[in-house]
Amino acid sequence: MDSSISMTTFNGLRRNHSGQAESSQLDDQASQWKNPTVQTFSCDEAAESTIEVTRTGVASRKYEGDGRCTAFLTCQSKLPYLKPMARPKEFDRDAAVAQAISVFWLKGYAATSTDDLLRAMKIGRQSMYDTFGDKRRLYVEALERYQLESVAGHIKRLRSVAPPLAGIEALLVGVISLDRATREKGCMGVGAICEFGNADTELGELRVKSSSMLHQALVERLQDAQAAGEIRKTFSIERAARFVEMTMLGLQVAARAGESVRTLRDMAAFAIAGLRNR
Repeated sequence: MDSSISMTTFNGLRRNHSGQAESSQLDDQASQWKNPTVQTFSCDEAAESTIEVTRTGVASRKYEGDGRCTAFLTCQSKLPYLKPMARPKEFDRDAAVAQAISVFWLKGYAATSTDDLLRAMKIGRQSMYDTFGDKRRLYVEALERYQLESVAGHIKRLRSVAPPLAGIEALLVGVISLDRATREKGCMGVGAICEFGNADTELGELRVKSSSMLHQALVERLQDAQAAGEIRKTFSIERAARFVEMTMLGLQVAARAGESVRTLRDMAAFAIAGLRNR
């Protein structure tokens, strides 16, 4: 931090920033002080001035608006000093949001404290407020990213294999993580539904936006399966798509409740068997 300090003693004259005396006399307040001094200093954006005053001392300070401050002191005042303020730390915004997702995903919105987020993101409180606004805005951003990334992963699995019904099975099996800790976190999106229901319009809009993309991709895959004779011609594609989506939700809630991988995969296979043309 670069800071310059100039010190001058009043001899009946004001002094400007360059140290040159001006012709005007001191104002009435300053002239009543005993041996007053003026200290003019400049400081960058990462510093602030602090003036300590004794019990009987008097001090005032004036910020000149150009990064400089003039402090008028009595003989009983302690010398002012520059106290560095922490410069806002630069950080990887995407990485910070990813860490916020992990906390909200595990604990939900209400149970997550600001301190939980700061520890996970490794940033300061002011940096969080300056960058994201508040906990609510951070949650909305984290949830939106989670949902978009999750839907992208779902659609990728859905289209990962040529047979349409096999792709739908891959979609269902894909929500069943082999890692127990990850599996028992369930789905952050489903957690938001359980926590807020339909009471939060903004979160509801995010849910509709992400689920509609998956629904359209699922409808297309089911139409392909029907055209290939993998599912019955009498099946309603729309109802079949809703059935698969409800199955996904059920698997994710059951996973959070602690169901085993074997049980969850059995349910996914049972759902596919119900679609298959016999």
